[in-house]
Amino acid sequence: MKFKKPNKKTAIDALAVGGGAVVGGSLSKGMNSYLPAEQNAKIGSKLAIAAVAFMGMASISSSDPASQLLKGSLLGVGAEKAIGAMHDYAKTTSLATADATDKPLTQFAQDALGLSSCGCSQTATKRVIMPTLNYASAQSINMVETAPNKYTAESFA
Repeated sequence: MKFKKPNKKTAIDALAVGGGAVVGGSLSKGMNSYLPAEQNAKIGSKLAIAAVAFMGMASISSSDPASQLLKGSLLGVGAEKAIGAMHDYAKTTSLATADATDKPLTQFAQDALGLSSCGCSQTATKRVIMPTLNYASAQSINMVETAPNKYTAESFA
């Protein structure tokens, strides 16, 4: 593998593929409501769409920016559907149930596939959320109005 400074054409091609992948992957999620409800049929449908998208990408031989954009869009569709199929399959296995005794690699796989409840493997700790930031308060803080629209905190206990 050799690296070199990108020129204008390679930069435009890279941006077209990258932008197309983002758009294709995002729009691909809209297809999910049209897929079968039954789990095995849904997984098969997603894998079939991914295969068609990847084959479509491989069949585009030209390298103009519009072709690169289309290649990126098909890449995004294929990647999103393949990842979605893996996620749907993993939900049917023991990997879907998080356990405190899970090994780090298992926890990583759960997080990567979006199977953990919070996207992390640690338990939540007590945190202070300030009501002035318009979040629900984790603990009450007595605020005293000292002047119009000026407040001080009486106690954090």
